[in-house]
Amino acid sequence: MQIFRKFFKFLYKIAGPRAKYWYRLTMFLTKARDYRVPVFSRIVDIPVRLKWGKQYRKDPWGGALDYMSHPTRIERNILEKRKIGDCDDHAIYWCVALLKSKLASKVWLSFYGMAKEDDSIGGHVVCVFEDFDGVLYYADYGMPKKINYITVWPYASANQRDAFPFSAHMFEVTSIKSDDTPVFGRGRKII
Repeated sequence: MQIFRKFFKFLYKIAGPRAKYWYRLTMFLTKARDYRVPVFSRIVDIPVRLKWGKQYRKDPWGGALDYMSHPTRIERNILEKRKIGDCDDHAIYWCVALLKSKLASKVWLSFYGMAKEDDSIGGHVVCVFEDFDGVLYYADYGMPKKINYITVWPYASANQRDAFPFSAHMFEVTSIKSDDTPVFGRGRKII
């Protein structure tokens, strides 16, 4: 088990900076062309739309095929009363909804690898954003939580899961195309 854990940590640190390419591909393959993310007037309307994470759906093969749905596919799932998706689906929807609605000045798709005391390993994705007053937050399945520094989010999020982060990366979503496709900027390694 220790060898597997070390290999997973190594793989996560290598793959992290390149994750945006995989996410771009999977979003391209899952785009729902006739749907759009709505414009929200208040931040609280976003977790309400996402059903507070209660419509969670694991990726195929027990989560082993980790992909991120295009925000328009997530919107289609919501309107058709289907399960929404997992953490990366919720996070990218947050990113697009915040920017499109002009509710944040900067937005990052942020993900980390974590380890628990029982030696289990996993990963999680959240949306980190800065409001127009310079205040930082991370959004998961509920209301965003305030953080004091941009480097705090993986620790705060992992702590909620009784875990400790061993690798963390974030990609700024610099803009949104007319079809609600997020455009990723440069990546930033946090851990």
